[in-house]
Amino acid sequence: MNFTGATAGYQAGVQANDTRLAYAREATYGVAPKIAYQRLRLTGENFRRQNNRQRPEEIDPHWEASQAVTTQQTVGGTLSGALSFGSYDALFACVCSGNTVDLAAHIPAGVSLAFGLADWEKRGVAVSTSGSYLWGDLPSAGFIRLASESGKLNKIIPYMRGVAADYIAIPLDAFAILPDPIMDGANATTSVISNGAIFNSITLIEQLGDDVLVRTGGFVKQIQLSIAQGQFATFSADFDFRDEQRLTTSPATDLLAPTDSFVLDPVNGWGAIWIDGKKVDAPVRQFSATLTRDGAGQDFALGSVAAVGQRPGSLTATGQIQLFFRNSTEYQRFQDNWQGPVQVMLKDIKGNIYGLTFFSSTLQNPQVNATSKNSTIVATFDIEGNPKPGGGTFSLSIFPA
Repeated sequence: MNFTGATAGYQAGVQANDTRLAYAREATYGVAPKIAYQRLRLTGENFRRQNNRQRPEEIDPHWEASQAVTTQQTVGGTLSGALSFGSYDALFACVCSGNTVDLAAHIPAGVSLAFGLADWEKRGVAVSTSGSYLWGDLPSAGFIRLASESGKLNKIIPYMRGVAADYIAIPLDAFAILPDPIMDGANATTSVISNGAIFNSITLIEQLGDDVLVRTGGFVKQIQLSIAQGQFATFSADFDFRDEQRLTTSPATDLLAPTDSFVLDPVNGWGAIWIDGKKVDAPVRQFSATLTRDGAGQDFALGSVAAVGQRPGSLTATGQIQLFFRNSTEYQRFQDNWQGPVQVMLKDIKGNIYGLTFFSSTLQNPQVNATSKNSTIVATFDIEGNPKPGGGTFSLSIFPA
């Protein structure tokens, strides 16, 4: 017998593999936009709508509980995914209350861009434009793509701005051999999401068979990412939504394809971590970062079961690093109450790069333990993010390959 088509009627229910999850940024809080929606990659989600029900404690001769009434509803849950380049940038912007901004410092031809060790800069290599104060528009710390007009130099490096705007400091390990001075012009560029005071809400739609669940007024109140030895990099985002409705017609005019970038793996995906401009030389076993909107929540009022507004809260950025214990460098920073930038580079196999910067950090809660016989000692430190003077706690730098 020849096979001519698929067998029908075999599915017990709608298949998870057929689910389509997509988002769009809202122009008005709680109103689903009628535009093209961007599909999201995911490994799972547990969004749900739940009515909060209460029963009056009425005295009843029939020994029965009173009729329950709905007082308000909550809609929320967690989206889980494998971290891949470009897949969740909009969610990072939402939790940071910021936007993606392109920044640059231009070094015109004729101005000497020099690389050297200087007595007045103890953090690393000084990249100077002596007499030309060109670096002032860059954040105080982060990552840049430094490229010469001639094409001889093109490298993504962490940096810290100098005391004066005529130089930046880069780590000692940034170049195996310091480049000669560049006189034909160069550019330092970055696309960065920094925490700010811009409220971003999204509508999330989920295609389930013939129905569409439309969740409006979505706010990202926490993001976690982690990369660990032996595991692919993971991502999760916790949401609050104003409302959830089942519709037969989607508000999306189109569904844009999800990103096709490679998942970050613990071999190719790990770049390095720099603390106060110095690369951590000990092998790292695990790194994680958590961005949380402390105090975020919804406001409710009479006459509406759904929330009438969203409190954005305040950003808190924390992290954790676990590394093989070779010396007491990091422990000494904890003991000395050091405070400064922590910079982490993540990348994928194609060369797409993320740079995470905690602008003003401390190392806390060290754990350095001999846990068992025939084991190698590992050290764990919590990274406490704090705002720098004038504002700024965390940034995500984005560099396509």
